[in-house]
Amino acid sequence: MKKLLVILILLGIVVGFIIGKDQISSRSHEEEIPIVEENIETFELNLSISDIDTMHPLRTKNRHIAEILQLIYEPLFVYSFEQGTEGVLAKEWENKNDFQWIIKLREDVLWHGGNRFTSEDVKYTIEMLKNPELNSAYYANVKNIKTVEMIDKKTFTIELESGDPFLPSKLTFPIIPEYYFKGDDFWNEEKAKRPVGTGPYQYESVSSELLVLKANENWWKQENIKLKKINILNYATYGEMVKGFKSSEVDMILTNMHNWKEKFGFIGINSYQFESNEYEVIIPNCSSTILKEASVRKAILQAMNREDIVSNIYEDNASIRDIPIGSSVPYYIEKTEYNLEEARQTLIKAGWEFTRKRMEQG
Repeated sequence: MKKLLVILILLGIVVGFIIGKDQISSRSHEEEIPIVEENIETFELNLSISDIDTMHPLRTKNRHIAEILQLIYEPLFVYSFEQGTEGVLAKEWENKNDFQWIIKLREDVLWHGGNRFTSEDVKYTIEMLKNPELNSAYYANVKNIKTVEMIDKKTFTIELESGDPFLPSKLTFPIIPEYYFKGDDFWNEEKAKRPVGTGPYQYESVSSELLVLKANENWWKQENIKLKKINILNYATYGEMVKGFKSSEVDMILTNMHNWKEKFGFIGINSYQFESNEYEVIIPNCSSTILKEASVRKAILQAMNREDIVSNIYEDNASIRDIPIGSSVPYYIEKTEYNLEEARQTLIKAGWEFTRKRMEQG
């Protein structure tokens, strides 16, 4: 197959001043990725990981590993700007009052080992994440949760420390099986390397170089599985992973390099661009006598040629935002344009004067 390079577009510059590298899955106008239609049911895909800290979904700090593990583990909810909060393992949910939510789980979910997925697994996962000593990347998601109480095997309540009408949008972390990780096994890396989840792919075999996943025949959304096998190659460093991609050992690689054509080339490669959720940020000190004035911050924004920065520094692999949201968001606002004369007029209207070839407060 043609190799695929997924470029995470660096997102652009300033909110009073925010420069960003956005990452929200919005398509570029590049050529669509061709879909392989022949023998799709037996098609294999070679992916890669590097710089492994752990393969445990609640303990890893490596974002790329966390993304790969989404093939294996599933959350209660996912959130998209287009659809809002959508249930995954959660089937129904209701905000009983400011501090209490009741959530009902899907009935047809099995762990890869064949065990039934239950409320006990959700309670166990949340309680493990609430331990500050774990220092999980998901700790902030559960920090406001006071207790989780089971009603039955498929229903539970969440009691909050303070009201939160948007709680489901925070329950997007992977749920792990209590029976598999309970006790000291939570820290057992050999078990983490042989993962058990509820997702579309499950563990088949593992070695120091390779994790092989196969399609989960008992997945509750079985009809959506296209690939029968995914091979995840383990490289010591990102640089070694790039070499694997260049030698065609790896079918797809993610990068946020703005000079990716120099690093990867472009012959025989299909590239696909997404906005990332990373930002280059310039933040003003609003306690400063001058910068606390909104007119000054606006004038600086108008006088900053961000188009030039994107073109000459990021080689057009960036987008400009005035606020840190992507263009796919329904309430996205167009960026402030570079215009020196408008910047001058903004300050003049705020009482500034143009003297000695510079603007001074009147």
